[in-house]
Amino acid sequence: MRWGVAVAVVVVAGACSFLSPRESWRATERRVDELTAQGRYREALELQQWIVAHAFERAPEEEQTPEKEARRVYRLADLYGRTGDTVRALEAYREVLRLAPDRLEDVLVGIDLLPLPEEERDAIMETFVRNALAIEPGLVLPGQDSSGCWTYRVEQVQVRRIVTRNSQEGLEKVVTYDVRPWLYDARNKTWRPEGSWRTDAGSEVLGPGRVENPRFHAMLDADGGFFAEGPIPPCHQEAWAGPYDRTRRRIFVAKRLPGS
Repeated sequence: MRWGVAVAVVVVAGACSFLSPRESWRATERRVDELTAQGRYREALELQQWIVAHAFERAPEEEQTPEKEARRVYRLADLYGRTGDTVRALEAYREVLRLAPDRLEDVLVGIDLLPLPEEERDAIMETFVRNALAIEPGLVLPGQDSSGCWTYRVEQVQVRRIVTRNSQEGLEKVVTYDVRPWLYDARNKTWRPEGSWRTDAGSEVLGPGRVENPRFHAMLDADGGFFAEGPIPPCHQEAWAGPYDRTRRRIFVAKRLPGS
């Protein structure tokens, strides 16, 4: 993982020239603490980039764990956010989740502090929740209310056509559909459309020999109703049929929006 080369480590390196590699690495960590406390975020960021990049060769043995790496990358993400680099902050937060999905709550707090429009921030946070649950399905979600609800997106589906065509392997079926996106706002417990209908939004193929394609069957069953990639919040699970993709425990359909 490369987070950039810190060019401002020269001062610290000079001050630590008589220390062992591990001692100088620890001294750099302390310097990041000092700079952050002083509000000198760009200088702290450059040093934290160096810390993350050199952890494998310089960090003590007890620091060589995914959990400790997640802690270092989380601090890096926070400093990116403090210096206004939202893109790199989000990239670093994704790496934190890959290393330690149980740090989801910390990651969501960090994202909430980024200078993003509210709707964009909500969409990004929803994606991070989905990704964390995909990595660790049994994860307990932060901020989950007593009914087990969180904000999520689905698509209204209208099948446009179903055709049978020849392929090199034989006959295959193709379903083409229109979709309209909807959002469930857990804070207000309401559904709202997020755009107009998109015609010919996609297609799914059922190949010769009836090779399984969970999305093909889900789109047929969602016709006139709704489709979700999942995961579905516990408060709405009874309303959704599925999962169609049982291996990944994803893809659900419903004839109507829960609670509408």
